[in-house]
Amino acid sequence: MNDTTMQDDASDSASMEERTTAVTAIELLFDLVFVAAIGQLATTLHDHVTWRGGLETIVLWVPLYLLWANTSFSATGTITENKSLRRPILWVLFFGIFMAAGIPVAFEDGVECLAFVAPYLIAQLGQVAMTWFIHGREEMKLHSRGVMVWHCLSAIGWIIGIFVEPHARLWVWVAAAIVEVAGALLRHPLGSRNNIDTTEWQFDTAHMLERIRLFLILALGEQIVSIVTGLHEAGFHLLNLLAATTSIVTFFALWWLYIWDVEVILETDPAEHDDPAESGARSVTVQMVLALGLIPLAVSDEIIVGEPAHHGSLTLTALACGGAILYLAAQAWHIHKVTGHTPWRRLVAILALVIVAAASFIPAIVTNALVATILVITAVMSRRHHMKHFDRDPTEHDRIVEK
Repeated sequence: MNDTTMQDDASDSASMEERTTAVTAIELLFDLVFVAAIGQLATTLHDHVTWRGGLETIVLWVPLYLLWANTSFSATGTITENKSLRRPILWVLFFGIFMAAGIPVAFEDGVECLAFVAPYLIAQLGQVAMTWFIHGREEMKLHSRGVMVWHCLSAIGWIIGIFVEPHARLWVWVAAAIVEVAGALLRHPLGSRNNIDTTEWQFDTAHMLERIRLFLILALGEQIVSIVTGLHEAGFHLLNLLAATTSIVTFFALWWLYIWDVEVILETDPAEHDDPAESGARSVTVQMVLALGLIPLAVSDEIIVGEPAHHGSLTLTALACGGAILYLAAQAWHIHKVTGHTPWRRLVAILALVIVAAASFIPAIVTNALVATILVITAVMSRRHHMKHFDRDPTEHDRIVEK
């Protein structure tokens, strides 16, 4: 009888853990809104492939991502079975659709930029207020209060930008974006008397990491869309097919660089147990740069697949190599923070990508092939390293990857 009871208790415990870490359907639907926004950013950058266009993309990406991050982080710090705590997700999902639709006109003349700014401010400040008032735990209320103050400060810049001409608007919004990023990096402090001891948080790090993983996979889908679009518009000619093939290889290399290396390291992050909230926040911050790197990569894929014989340019190599550099640099920093070791493979890959970017005279398809080669070599070396690391139990690596 006791054995049966113990088995039932173990089963209930396992099912509870599964419910806690599993990503819900509403969260996946929520993620799709922001994946659509990534597509809008990539399309807008494709239509304005200039240095200014790149800066505009970064400025718009910051509030978009931090809206996703704040909402997801707060939801992970709550009891997901409580339906009232899903309201912020539904709130942001609704206004996020309008925000994504307003991306192409964010830097147009007049007040058309309201189509982007108004939904953003309503969504961001609204979800923070909801979490503040709905949540029952004091540490989450204090966290929400800090987030609200920092976003109110940045809101001043977003609002001022509405009333100035597009050139000046860019720099006003750069300042607003810097405030938002600073708040995220500093964990939205309000002074020493309001510091939060995150080691006491009941934070589901496994759930947050799963959210990040699925978001990244969905974001990688923009590369597939770009390859398909470029191939459809250019036709199925030999050079176009070769360019598409190298872009697909790049896609798989980016995916496996995360699965083989970063995810395995995160599984052994001591902060996941000692300070789960801080571990989750750090992963969210890294994801902002990782996903940002995918946008110029997607744009370069569409351009190169469409015109593989195009003579190289500094702008094109900056898109192809710059996106990969951002992706690898974010991973390198994260690996160093978790393990304390220098990620030499990624640093060497970044140096190689810088050299390729400087060779802007080479044809576009060659640039594409070199980027793919560098990423594949880095992924293969990372796999060998981790397989050696898990020599004592060769199946351990595969169990982590299959999660």
